[in-house]
Amino acid sequence: MTTYTCKSCGKISSEGGHLCDPTDSGILYNCESCGQQAKKKKHLCKPK
Repeated sequence: MTTYTCKSCGKISSEGGHLCDPTDSGILYNCESCGQQAKKKKHLCKPK
């Protein structure tokens, strides 16, 4: 049986979709306002 390990929390699951971050893209987005980095665009600052 194949097992998947979450890179964020260490949880082990038999299905990859049950992990915090099942993608292995490694892409980081940078906020243009403050320079903060995030794995998802929705976690960046929103322009007002």
